[in-house]
Amino acid sequence: MKVFYSIASVKGADDAVNTGNFWINGASRPQEEETLRYSSISILERQRYAVTEENPARETAATDASEPWGDARNASDFIGLSLEKSLLSSKCSGDAGAYLIRGGQIEKLPDGEYEGDSLPGDLYILGSPGLLKTLPADEILTTALETDRIQEIASALVNAAQAGGFRGSLTVLAVERRS
Repeated sequence: MKVFYSIASVKGADDAVNTGNFWINGASRPQEEETLRYSSISILERQRYAVTEENPARETAATDASEPWGDARNASDFIGLSLEKSLLSSKCSGDAGAYLIRGGQIEKLPDGEYEGDSLPGDLYILGSPGLLKTLPADEILTTALETDRIQEIASALVNAAQAGGFRGSLTVLAVERRS
């Protein structure tokens, strides 16, 4: 399975630290980063992504293959996404959330635990609470579809939320399944 992703995590104007955290296939964001934007590709058979606004113990996050997010899954605002072959599993709690964009349509993944199909061409947007509170689904869809490259989608969504008036820490992870 080939997956491309981009991340944008920024410290809020009034925040002492960037409270956004994310995990990608077992690796967590460096805590000292106030602003972080990057993109990459993964070809693992099983892909795991998570975004949370809390800071669980880093050493326990994503160490057990059966529990990809360690203590992060207990955060009050958490969204985790696991892709394996044609199966999508997600876990969402609190105000964090994820959207699936497929065939030009957007659908919010349900709160709680969810399983469904994962298809080549699917685009997943995982966002901390600030994204979902600031941007309605149709604006997330428009911004994602107007952005030509997956490498720029997360930054474009952060910029749109900040333009919409959000001033806190914000983390967005865009994940596109290519095959």
